[in-house]
Amino acid sequence: MKTMGSKYLMIYLVFVAAAALSCGQGDYQSVSKTIGGAGGTVEHPEGFALSFEEGSFAQDVDVLVSEVGLPQALPNQIEVVSKAFKVDTGGVDPARPVMIRFSLDSDQKAMEEGLLVMFRWDGEKWGSLGGQVDQEDGDFISHVTGFSVFILGTGRSLHKKFEFKNNGPFSAAVFVADYELAHPDLDMPITFQLGVPVFPPPYNHPVGRFHHYPQGWFQFCAEWEEDNEQGTDIWHKFMGGTKPDWTYSLDLNTDLDFPPIVQFDTGITSKIEGPCPPAFILNEGGTQGIAISGNWTGVNGPISSMCISDTSWDLVFVGNDTHADIVEYSNETETCIVRWDINDYEKIAWRFESNDLMAILFYESESTLDDARNDTDFGDEEWYTFSKDD
Repeated sequence: MKTMGSKYLMIYLVFVAAAALSCGQGDYQSVSKTIGGAGGTVEHPEGFALSFEEGSFAQDVDVLVSEVGLPQALPNQIEVVSKAFKVDTGGVDPARPVMIRFSLDSDQKAMEEGLLVMFRWDGEKWGSLGGQVDQEDGDFISHVTGFSVFILGTGRSLHKKFEFKNNGPFSAAVFVADYELAHPDLDMPITFQLGVPVFPPPYNHPVGRFHHYPQGWFQFCAEWEEDNEQGTDIWHKFMGGTKPDWTYSLDLNTDLDFPPIVQFDTGITSKIEGPCPPAFILNEGGTQGIAISGNWTGVNGPISSMCISDTSWDLVFVGNDTHADIVEYSNETETCIVRWDINDYEKIAWRFESNDLMAILFYESESTLDDARNDTDFGDEEWYTFSKDD
């Protein structure tokens, strides 16, 4: 019996072969649109779309979306269930995660959770991005911070959903603190963080959910605020066990089961003062530090110099020194969130003009970490330039 995926693949290959015979280069469509600082959407008529948030690009960028053939077959036992689309921005990466949407037919919408996965071609191999079905419009969505060729595939259930139940008195935000992939040959690294809110009783049914993270070992960090007479304290705690030994390999059709619900308590004493530390972004060399660490001298603007590390950001204005703690950062999106001495939070974006020249942009100050994470409002909307000290 042929599966839906193999049937689709046969039809797709026949379509490609017929197009090649009639047109020589294949009858593929392309769509181009300019996306500026305000963001926007690029839609391809064959059921593929990208949504750019405000601030994704600092300048106008031409985004080209083209239907293409497969650069290489998908991994063993993964079947094609969509057309392939290539996104080209001329080498400009977005400052914010971009949502990708594939339209689904009725058979695809009826698939078991976790069986449908979005794949991205990295120039050498396919890697899975996970993804989920949008409950509002039924599209399959995932987020990316870089562009190439994208396609939907199905086969073994590699991706699972995490659910969280908060048994304590305070609302919390949960993030991935560390992880290790069981299938690094297939699954893409996690390159950005989207925290999930988890509410206390009586609303503590498992509503906080990470959709379809890849198989492997995960450690989570829950963060919350507690009011006191002087103001507000921030606390966090970790959830997760010891890293397993991945010297063995899982069978192609084997699922690695996670606990169906991860439970935690924001009221217990084994909590740590301060926000969750910056998430671990893993690469071949281990944990990657912030890309802008070092000493910098101001070229324009009111800041004369800066000293940046993985955990702190010190600025020198005319006659005034200011310190901030770096709460979290992402080299992929080129953003970080700092907490000032006055306990306000602020998102900062950066971009490299050259190896020794960088520009930064300050967002509005916010009173909570979540507001800073979700902030799309700039301060004075001016990029300040700095040269790196020798």
